[in-house]
Amino acid sequence: MNPFINKSCRSLLFTLACTGLLTACGGGGGGGSKGYSSTPGSTGYSSMVASSIAPSSTPASSVAPSSTPVSSIAPSSTAASSTPASSSLASSSAAPALVPPVVLIDTQINAADGDYFVASGDVLVGMPEGGGNTSFTGELLDRTGFALYTFANDTTGVSNCSGNCLVNWPPLLANPSDQASAPYSIIERSMGTAGTALQWAYHGKPLYFFKNDTAAGQTAGKAIPNWLLARPMPTQIVANATLGSHLAAAGSVKLAMPVNGAEQTSTAERNGFTLYTFDNDTTGVSNCSDVCLTNWPALIAHAGAVASAPYSLVQRASGEMQWALNGMPLYFFAGDTQAGQTNGEAIGNNWFVARTPSVAVNNHPTKNRLLVAHGNILNAAGAADNARLDFTLYTFDDDTPGVTTCFGACLAAWPALFAPADAQAFGDFSVITRDATTKQWAYKGLPLYFFVGDTAPGDVTGEYTDWTIARP
Repeated sequence: MNPFINKSCRSLLFTLACTGLLTACGGGGGGGSKGYSSTPGSTGYSSMVASSIAPSSTPASSVAPSSTPVSSIAPSSTAASSTPASSSLASSSAAPALVPPVVLIDTQINAADGDYFVASGDVLVGMPEGGGNTSFTGELLDRTGFALYTFANDTTGVSNCSGNCLVNWPPLLANPSDQASAPYSIIERSMGTAGTALQWAYHGKPLYFFKNDTAAGQTAGKAIPNWLLARPMPTQIVANATLGSHLAAAGSVKLAMPVNGAEQTSTAERNGFTLYTFDNDTTGVSNCSDVCLTNWPALIAHAGAVASAPYSLVQRASGEMQWALNGMPLYFFAGDTQAGQTNGEAIGNNWFVARTPSVAVNNHPTKNRLLVAHGNILNAAGAADNARLDFTLYTFDDDTPGVTTCFGACLAAWPALFAPADAQAFGDFSVITRDATTKQWAYKGLPLYFFVGDTAPGDVTGEYTDWTIARP
């Protein structure tokens, strides 16, 4: 039977087959209310996420676990290399997908591996032609519940897996008509001598299967160096014309807030909602609980989450792990009711939008909005130095994007806003190298400085002919 003719029947059978095995199953790539939502984190998308996501008012702990773990899923009697429904990418007639055929599997199903992404339904898989390693083609295969991986050697939007690597790590391919929304994307990749194809990516990282995973629920690839289970990363960098680039949530996320006096974790759709840090926290420690947590729900990590700089995980008093940026725990604001709002900015002069550069925006009484130093401020030696906390920042007209021309006496009068040695670009903010040992933050390419004549927050005595107040 042509796999694309009787779509409704196939979807029904697929749903029945998944009941009790996966708590969420996606369609075969079709759009619309029964397929994939056009926005990760929307209602359609969250309904496919494992645990049958409850509204934010329902604690995650109240969701009944599946009675059947993934490990009990019977492996298909047909091996992964069996005849596919379609033998090539070009001849496939799969319906276009608006988000990838990917769902989140959670600890209720596979406690040993935590939460990670798996494929759902019939998907296009890059497979070697003729048993070789030089030419690959897209084959339509049922990969429901098969683990997805990312490769540490890949870079954003680029796959560096080819030849024997691609034989062992078949890519999750996309149709030319498929569409992606952040945090997903579609990249172009080489298929060896067969030309190129499109591949699904998550946060820019291409997604793959592992050849030796022959049944749903297997995760043999996690033991291979440089290969990681694809796991939720619930943040993204967003542009903001008023405040400059900052951090926001990506997709459906876990958050913690008090319910009947006890801290509870729930899952909610928060794609694009602003994330904040709290000045009363210390590195690696959250000091927000009870009423504070009601107003500022914490961003909680999925089980098995792996953090890399500048991100980290901090343990809350409840035992849950919370995402942190530069060591500072991340929160939402209850007063933000839709994506893009920043109503929590500067509340109590303790809450600020989260970003890696040590910069905030101050609404100055006479100079309007301007950039000030705030957060992890460092001296030239890389040590913490808050002597200029909330001091005005400036740019130098003689500098060019990415290049500083201020040294010696100039630098003595206009100290640089130094960046950590491992600092990375963040939206509008970039990092320039001053010399072999020091780096400096820049905004829209222009290096940022203090002025030695400013002696308190709010001072703006550094405006000169060739020196300008830095503004968002």
